Amino acid sequence: MNPQGIEEYVDRQVRTWEEQNRVTERDRVPLPGHAWGQVIAMSREHGALGARIARRVSQKLEFAYYDREIVELIASTAHVRKAVVDSVDERVLDWFSEWMSDVFGGRRLSGNDYVRHLSTVLMTIAYHGRAVIVGRGACFLLNPATTLRVRAYAPINVRVARVAESRGLSMEAARAEVLEHDAGRIDFGRRHFDIETSDPRWYDLMFDTSTLPAETCAGIIEMAFKARFGQHSPGP
Repeated sequence: MNPQGIEEYVDRQVRTWEEQNRVTERDRVPLPGHAWGQVIAMSREHGALGARIARRVSQKLEFAYYDREIVELIASTAHVRKAVVDSVDERVLDWFSEWMSDVFGGRRLSGNDYVRHLSTVLMTIAYHGRAVIVGRGACFLLNPATTLRVRAYAPINVRVARVAESRGLSMEAARAEVLEHDAGRIDFGRRHFDIETSDPRWYDLMFDTSTLPAETCAGIIEMAFKARFGQHSPGP
């Protein structure tokens, strides 16, 4: 999706949130007793089909889909980020800050502007709920009480073969790409959140996609989400 297409996608989502807010405004209660939406956060190794599974889950549940490209553009583009963040009031933004302080009180959260913007964007999306978010630390940042945290992985040889086939690369080039992407994601988790992305404690579900088809994984995630949160994921 090109940047203009992403902006149009985000604009439609913000309008949806605004409509939801108008419908539920009379039922809204003061913080901290507000109701949060529920979301699914997907972490994945490169070539483990995590994005494909996440996209399928979003279709099954009729949820908004946010991949790395979409989240990156929102976090790094001032006017797009403002439109998203403006969909919640100042009390909610203050609560975001308190939550991040509590979550990362015992660990190091990167203090650069990008990570602060990224964290606020992810929490805004999670506040509204009904979303599937791929990557960008969502599994580590968002409240586990309202987030189904999922990781997709597979043996490296399986992932290399998939990347080689899908991108028309030699096995050598595909392996280099897989290792580069894996290293980047590991570094991102360590540098910005002070965590190990492969640590199973951060996840509710983990799938070896060399033994389970993507469609099966998506079905299990859908079933797990409904079992945990009910048939619907209400907004705030």
